[in-house]
Amino acid sequence: MATANAPRGCVVRLGSAAPHLSQIAAGFALLHQQRALRVRFGGVSLPSGTYPHDRVLLAEFDGGPALLYDLADGGADIPWEALDACMENVKNCFKRSFDPADHQGMRNWTKIKPLGLNYHVTCRGSFFPKPGYAVPTAEDYMSHNSYPAYRGLFITELLEETSNENKRLNELRAQCLQACKEALGEQFYGGLIPTQKAKQLAPELILKNMSRAKYLRLLKENFVCVNAEGPQRSLGWGMAECAAAGRAIICPPPRYHVPGGFSKGRNYGIYETPEECARILRQALETVAWVHRMEAANFAYYQKYVMPDALVKQSLAGIIDN
Repeated sequence: MATANAPRGCVVRLGSAAPHLSQIAAGFALLHQQRALRVRFGGVSLPSGTYPHDRVLLAEFDGGPALLYDLADGGADIPWEALDACMENVKNCFKRSFDPADHQGMRNWTKIKPLGLNYHVTCRGSFFPKPGYAVPTAEDYMSHNSYPAYRGLFITELLEETSNENKRLNELRAQCLQACKEALGEQFYGGLIPTQKAKQLAPELILKNMSRAKYLRLLKENFVCVNAEGPQRSLGWGMAECAAAGRAIICPPPRYHVPGGFSKGRNYGIYETPEECARILRQALETVAWVHRMEAANFAYYQKYVMPDALVKQSLAGIIDN
């Protein structure tokens, strides 16, 4: 049992340097700075083949137990039997893409817990790049300003079309952009990140001079944000980014579960077609009181369940609080 003067020690080992893991690494680094834990990063030290994929992070605590964090986009390509075997040696596995239906029949299904919204973020002392170099800090995202009037915002990136599903997602993203532009005119700002795929498929929708820094500035302005579904129906990073800025969100119906009562109507509105995307966004822009309530709900949710140290702390119940 750790005391206030002797916080519990742990070693954090990564399966890769995938940016999906940056939020968890930052959370452990922040808890170390707060003296809630004594954290040492073991780098990318999980042996290849130990887990079914490399978007995982393992936290090993002095005297046990161990916790596994699985940041895969979805479950379509995961060999569940292999993951089941991995969980013999951990107390819990916190999954970014958590759907109880995926885990039926697994021996260790009760160990699998929802993790929450994921985004690319770092902090001082984390394994990932230091602040000011490539990866924003939590403070770079954070804002909570309400405005008397709003516009719609949808900035997205086309995926590599390695599957029919990615092709469908690209078509939906482009069609939603076009529908919002046509329906809302100057009340809407959006387009595609300038990638090679965007130049091939929809050059007319590319945003010029768009950068991460500009995107973060826009999140703090008077926008209601449209989000796209991620690969394998995952909750894209935009959901966490918009929550961090205290913005209202319009998105496709989420497949995966997150903790803390993040729900339709309270935290986001939903659309399934491009026409519905434009219609729901227009309704939001015309209902400022609803936007303000959603902004407050999302910022409160971010502070309790998404901010890196808060997200990791939620997973450590019974480990650092007893």
